[in-house]
Amino acid sequence: MKSTSQKGKLYYKIKPYIPRRVQIFIRSLFAREKRGFYKDTWPIDESAKTPPAEWTGWPGDKQFAFVLTHDIESSEGLKSCLKIAEIEKEMGFRSAFYFVPKRYDVPSSVIDYLKGNGFEVGVHGLIHDGKLFSTQQIFRKRARKINHYLKKWDAVGFRAPAMHHNLDWLCTLNIKYDASTFDTDPFEPQSDGLGTIFPVKITSCQYQDGCQFSDCQNKKSSYVEFPYTLPQDFSLFILLKEKNIDIWKQKSDWIISHGGMVLINTHPDYMSFEKNHIKYGKYPYQYYVEFLEYIKTTYKDKYCHALPKDIADIKGMTNYNKDKVTTILKPNIGMVVFSYFPFDPRVRREAEALANEGYNIDIICLKGSHQKEYEKYKDMNIYRLPIQKQRGSFLQYIREYFTFFVKSFAKLSRLSFYKRYRIIHVHNMPDFLIFTAIIPKIFGAKLILDLHDTSPEVYMTKYSVKYTHPIIKIMILIEKICIKFADLIITPNKSFYNKFVARGCPRKKINIVMNSPDETVFCPVSNKAESKKKTLKIMYHGTIVKRHGLHIALDSINRLKETIPNISFHIYGNGDYVEAIQDLIQDLKLSEIVFYHGEVSLEVIAHAIDDIDIGLIPNLKTPFTELNFPTRIFEYLSKEKPVIVPRTKGILDYFDDDSIFFFDCLNPASLDQVIFEIAVNTSRRDEVIANGVNIYKKYCWNEQKRQLVSLVNKLIGS
Repeated sequence: MKSTSQKGKLYYKIKPYIPRRVQIFIRSLFAREKRGFYKDTWPIDESAKTPPAEWTGWPGDKQFAFVLTHDIESSEGLKSCLKIAEIEKEMGFRSAFYFVPKRYDVPSSVIDYLKGNGFEVGVHGLIHDGKLFSTQQIFRKRARKINHYLKKWDAVGFRAPAMHHNLDWLCTLNIKYDASTFDTDPFEPQSDGLGTIFPVKITSCQYQDGCQFSDCQNKKSSYVEFPYTLPQDFSLFILLKEKNIDIWKQKSDWIISHGGMVLINTHPDYMSFEKNHIKYGKYPYQYYVEFLEYIKTTYKDKYCHALPKDIADIKGMTNYNKDKVTTILKPNIGMVVFSYFPFDPRVRREAEALANEGYNIDIICLKGSHQKEYEKYKDMNIYRLPIQKQRGSFLQYIREYFTFFVKSFAKLSRLSFYKRYRIIHVHNMPDFLIFTAIIPKIFGAKLILDLHDTSPEVYMTKYSVKYTHPIIKIMILIEKICIKFADLIITPNKSFYNKFVARGCPRKKINIVMNSPDETVFCPVSNKAESKKKTLKIMYHGTIVKRHGLHIALDSINRLKETIPNISFHIYGNGDYVEAIQDLIQDLKLSEIVFYHGEVSLEVIAHAIDDIDIGLIPNLKTPFTELNFPTRIFEYLSKEKPVIVPRTKGILDYFDDDSIFFFDCLNPASLDQVIFEIAVNTSRRDEVIANGVNIYKKYCWNEQKRQLVSLVNKLIGS
């Protein structure tokens, strides 16, 4: 888990200079806006209801646990804490009070009274300035002092101010439990929830080897972590301005129905005990009393009411190690792509891979004509901007890019205030989309620039210009600036990697994550028996642009239709060359053997490949295609189909003549010969397929996914 974010550090630097009323007003605006974003996971996150695998239930076969805690944040709260204690005592309850030892004087008489009357005392940080977890050095220094007060007060419980937490570092405290987390609470500065309504056991300590702490409990480096499971009073009544306890009741009923722990954290500092006038930033203490009465009467004899220190002794809590805790506490990752989701295969694969690792993924993308502006897709949030690609001139592209940049910058900046992204993953083209993440970067997010394509070469190809053209020089300069601004570069093949390095990208900054197909979608056909059919079915799928050479393919099909009578060609995809291809099909009178299926999903593509005989990639030789490695190669090979490709550097980096079928893109007629060879020489075909599949398996998506996840984990931990 991470220490205090850059955004948090900045806030605590300027906080003393902001009037309290202004602080509350600003935070209230953000909280009410944020509430809409998290309506599916706050106040109830359905995923938190599952009990631990070894859970045996609450003592006395009670239905749920009921735990009361209070944070005393100021001397004003100190004055009110005994009032709360008396109220609870009269109603038959006991609670835990957490004090900030270096922020105000805590009289020993208060400690003695509480403990003498069956209450519990704990430590609430040291100073309450937001710096406890800012660096390891600061934490180490303060940990010793916190341990001093734990011993002085004979306390075993801790809760950090502002719910900041680093579960590894906390192992250095002499505690039985910590209560600095929650099941779900997007309103906290560090909003990565524990994701459960049950207590868990933490056993990891990163200092176990060579620990510098004399008081680090290496031999007993474990404690129980208590998530508070009801919304905090400050969030509910001060920021969100709720006027009743309905949310407390609703959440309690849900927790109880799943046998969880109802743990509430309130602040006497914000309770008003005045009868006629409620000051700004306070709420009536009667709300708390009403809640206690609700539990007492509605669930009489059904709850296990105990102090946190006693709950910590219950058996059956799952023992989480460091890695498991990290996956439960889900960091947010934002993605930006000038494309349609989920139709972009690379973006979809990478997003799903990270989501499956426990990251919360938000994707900002284009909106197709029949797509929703917001959609929940496989637990990922998809935010679509009302912009569509309109094929046209260079200026049209610039207009679209600029419009998308402005809108995605605004959207991402706004989301970043609520989501506190740890990583922003930007996909090119264009490269300068990386600057949509300026605001998240200022507040500590790491930036990944995913260079799907080499932009200068794409435009050289599309507009038939050379490297010496001023626009290409500008694009190369922009590329260099964008690479420098990012924290990590990933790209899909060796030729792209070498090109970016040659243009100045440091080797230590760039890594290859190949465009390998997702094995759950592109899997081999289970029945590999030789087909009895006498047809030859060829397929192309992908973007339909002139540089991809479909006109060459159609000419070849036209020449072969007499030699191979049952030949057919199936085209899938969309692009600015569709109309020209459809006209050419009519001109060559091929409509009976050439079929255009439009743009379809990856699942449909995968199913279509099962029924074909040849996968065709008829790219022309251009500055871009010379470097490119088409994903479709691996998609065909994953289904054990022969693939015909141009002899270009990007492909030769991985394949030779014994593992794939090459044609000479400078000699279009050579395509006829390769298609005919595959049709008649089945033994040669099978040998080449087998060699190609072996190469594909070296770069399968499972391997690439591990590489991607490792890079992201390393970047988050840097």
